[in-house]
Formats: sequence, structure tokens, C-alpha cells
Amino acid sequence: LRFGKTAQFDRSLSPLPTSVLEGTLRDENGRGVKAELTLFVKSEVTEDFTVHGSSDAFGRFVFDDLLVTFPLVVEYEKLEIEPEIPYVSETLTEITLGEAGTMLPDITLKRADVLVVNDDPDYNFEKFYLSALDSLELTGHIWRTQQRGVAPVSRMGEFNRPTIIWYTGDATSNEAISKAEQDSIAAYLDRGGRLFLTGQNIAQSLSATDFLQNRLHTRLLGALEDKLLHGVENDPVGGGLRNISIFGDGGANNQTAVDVLLAQGEAKKTVIFDTTAVTDAVAGIRVEDPATGSRLVFFGFGFEAITAGAFPRPGFATRKDVMHNVLHWLSGLATPVADSKSPDMIDRFALLPNYPNPFNGETILRYRISSNFVSTQVKLEIYNILGRKVRILVDKRLKPGEYSVQWDGTDDSGQGLASGLYLAKLSSGQERQILKMLYVK
Repeated sequence: LRFGKTAQFDRSLSPLPTSVLEGTLRDENGRGVKAELTLFVKSEVTEDFTVHGSSDAFGRFVFDDLLVTFPLVVEYEKLEIEPEIPYVSETLTEITLGEAGTMLPDITLKRADVLVVNDDPDYNFEKFYLSALDSLELTGHIWRTQQRGVAPVSRMGEFNRPTIIWYTGDATSNEAISKAEQDSIAAYLDRGGRLFLTGQNIAQSLSATDFLQNRLHTRLLGALEDKLLHGVENDPVGGGLRNISIFGDGGANNQTAVDVLLAQGEAKKTVIFDTTAVTDAVAGIRVEDPATGSRLVFFGFGFEAITAGAFPRPGFATRKDVMHNVLHWLSGLATPVADSKSPDMIDRFALLPNYPNPFNGETILRYRISSNFVSTQVKLEIYNILGRKVRILVDKRLKPGEYSVQWDGTDDSGQGLASGLYLAKLSSGQERQILKMLYVK
């Protein structure tokens, strides 16, 4: 080749072949689950992008016309699965797509323990709630109201626990808890629901409504910039939470002010301010309604902001500490945290409150086996008011843990039973627990 001469090299470029990614989503009973799916694609030669899809009523999904995996050019980072209520989201990683296509193994989605309603305008702060639940070995199904509308609280019977955690994040005093949401919450509490409602500006947003006083059992006194709070001693929610900081690293650090509440009627104070001139002013309350059996914990600040510091400080509550107390009081088995250390879950033999109660159709019974048992024979039986056994729901050896089972108001032969009062008896060895249930056709 001489200077000034042109050399020609012929090259042919071939497009990457395309392929298919498919799979099936199932619940723990093998039934198909509908879900929205997002496939994240990385590339060094173009911008990263996502591909969206969904599964059908049988749980099947297909992504077609996808480029095969080629290092640096096309790599599939993860597949995010957002299932319908009441299942837990899943994320799959290390996905490789060959020319022959990729059939993923059946993906089993677990039923969530609780419903987490994300009512933040930009649906932020989920990690603060999910991490607290995870630290207690619990799971949540996220419901983003800005994307999906009012949460379907009538479906709480499908969860392992009949409990809703509802937060408003950065919602302003004009945005927190719409009228439709107020009606939904009221109906849920009327059915004996268990609710943890938390957020700055909620009380301000509701100050002109009957809902604040009649349903949340509080009045608004104003707002404070007090970022240091204290749990009320010997209270089942506030006990053991000596210092609660809602400012600084480790939390959302998003609180502009805390609603100052005045407990009304059946409400009991659980969290108080560090400094206030009003003796009865509180930052958090709890309410048990003896007529419906409902339980409510309401914080005039955002749980997401709670922090013990980037390097936890002795004497300061963590989000795990607070969530532990809240959920255990809501479940009917409250034991305050003894000190500032992160507590373990309550560990004793127990038959937990069923939901719904009263019920029409089906109710969920939950029970806990203590870790004092390595493995034990457990019976859960239903009796009518005359003391006659009508149904055996559980009769087997179980390891320590929390379990749930549905009862549809039928006897052992499948015949429907009459409306009335029934007793559930949980037994194992010398341990006995009895629960009253009202069946209304």
C-alpha cells in the first residue's frame, strides 16, 4: 500500500438474531397470577432501556422479538414482577437469552402479610416501610394510589394478616386522604380492620372534616417543628420507645412539621412531643373500637423519617422497634419494647384475631407456634355455641412459626352452617387458646 492510494476492505454487518423470553407466574397453590412485568436492558452501545409486558389470567407471559444476549451490546439486567393483590413483588436477575429462546422455570409468588398503601404524590419512601417489615420477617404488597386509585380494602381477607399500613409521605395539607379514601377507611374500620395511618399533614388536611374526630378520634391543635418525640411509658405502642428522632441520616429526613393532635373519646396517647406548652398535645394515638373490634394507630408524622442515626445511637428507637410495637398492638398481642434494642417478634403460642369478624363467606384464622416447640402436634377446631365440634381445620405436626387458614362457614362434610356464634379452639399439648367468631349469612 503506497501513500495516497486508497485501500478498500469489504465488511458485512449482520443484525443480532432475535429470540423469546417466556414463563409462568403461579401462587403457592399452583394458580396463575396476573402481573405487570418490566424487563431492564443494559447496553454499552446505546442507552439502557426497558421492555414492558404482563401475564394473563393463567400467569403466562411472553416477551418476543428480543435481541439475544451479547456482552456489552445487549444484556438483560433484571425482570421486575409487580403482581396483583395480595402477592409480593419479585425481581429476577442474571437472565441470559439465547437464539433458541428462554423458558424460565415457573415463578412462585407468595401471599403478602400486610397491605402497604403508598399515598405519596410521587410514590416515594417504599424502602423505609418494606425494610422495616423485612427486619421483622414480614412482607408487604405495595399499592400506589397515584397509579392505581383507591386501595381495595375489601380484599384484606386475602392477606396473611388483616393489617394495612397507609402512609402519605410528602402529601401536602390539600392532598392527604381524599374523600373516597376516607370512605374506604371508614368502611374498613367498620368491618373490624387494623390500620396504621402515618404522615405529616394528614390531620391538617382533614381538620375541617368529621372524619378526623369521628373516625381518627383526634382534633388538630396545630403543627410543631419538634423533631424529637417520645413513646408513652407503659403504653403497648409507645412503651420502650424512649426517644424517637424524625430528623437526620438513616431516615427519609422529609418532615417539615408534625401535626399536633388532641386525643378524643376512646383514643389513647402513644407518642408525645419533647417540648410543648399544651399538656395533652400528642404526636400519635391508638384507638380500639369495642363495637367493631377495629384497631387504629395514627401518627401525625411520617414513619419513614424515624432514624436512630447512620450509626445507631443508644436510647433511640429504630423503625424496626416502632413497627414491631405498632403491628403487635394491632394484632391484639402487644408487648412493649423493653429497651432501645431491636426486639424479636413476640414468641408464644397464640390464636390471633380472625379477619373479618363478623364474617359472611370466609374468614382467616391466624395462629402462632412458639419456638419452645421443636415440632408439635397442633389442632385447630371449630365448635358451635352448644359445644359440638363442627369442623377440624388443622390436625398435624408443625414447626415454630406463624400460620393462617381459611374457614368458609361449612362443617367437615362441606355443609353450610347456620348463622351464629362459633368458637375456634387452638390446642397443642397442654396449651389452649379460644376465639369467638360471629358468622352472619
